[in-house]
Amino acid sequence: MATSNNYHKRLTWKYPPGLSSAIIESIRLYYSKLEHKYENFSLPETYKNLTDYIGQKTGIKIPLRWMKDFYTNQKHNTEIKRKFFEALLMTFNYDFNSETGEYRLKNYGQVPESDNETEGQGKILSLIAGKCRKHNKVLQLFVGKYKYFLGARKNSIYDYIYENELEVFSDGEVHIYNPFSKQHYHGLTVLRNETTLQILSFDLADGMIEGVGNLLSFKINLYGRMAIFIPGIGLSFDAELRPIATQALLCCDLTLTKKNKPVRDYFDKLAVGLRLNCPETDDVKKLLAKYPSLFPLD
Repeated sequence: MATSNNYHKRLTWKYPPGLSSAIIESIRLYYSKLEHKYENFSLPETYKNLTDYIGQKTGIKIPLRWMKDFYTNQKHNTEIKRKFFEALLMTFNYDFNSETGEYRLKNYGQVPESDNETEGQGKILSLIAGKCRKHNKVLQLFVGKYKYFLGARKNSIYDYIYENELEVFSDGEVHIYNPFSKQHYHGLTVLRNETTLQILSFDLADGMIEGVGNLLSFKINLYGRMAIFIPGIGLSFDAELRPIATQALLCCDLTLTKKNKPVRDYFDKLAVGLRLNCPETDDVKKLLAKYPSLFPLD
């Protein structure tokens, strides 16, 4: 077990993964409250606002590159520069005990609901990610930003193709943005095998999982992002929370939209059956009522 004296002599330290995840979630919450929309977290310049904020609170200037590497989990499971990490602890109000490895929010009472929820979600995703089998060399081929399209009913007042934004990180975490609902979602990327990439997003509330919101399965090959179009199937729910299955298309070209002809041709000519809906329970009852000898009514 480490001693406090040993900790303070070291320039770097291997902090608990849960604590790093909690700090990352606190940073996400910080960005979510800003009026300006930050999109490209692969660029160090994106973190200037954050490092200025940390500097004002602690007097410590964290380099932009270091901040970017920490936030994108490039420092996962490695020793981290203690001075910079302690600036994060001070900024986001965390206590860390180097002798026991325990940590907590320094609020001396109830954890604020938003922080408690964010920390809980981070721990949940970290736990699930830690249990996922990762084919790292293959997964790294798919790190980056995408658009993905989903097929819908054609007999609707809305367009029958939905468009979403998606980013895959090197640790397997996924951020999804739905421009229609203006909602952000978090999830995980896993490889079912070397030919199937799966993306799961979770419905989280009060720090607990309410269920899998979406499961996207894509047919991949070792061309990775060079494939441009990656076909798949999505399992989700409609606006009334009824189970649905739909054709899905992962697109590596961010300039394409659902209005471009290649995307529309995919759903018009290649994808058969844009949306496969789960039958209603009333319809099933009507079907069984036709066979009273096999399924007698109570």
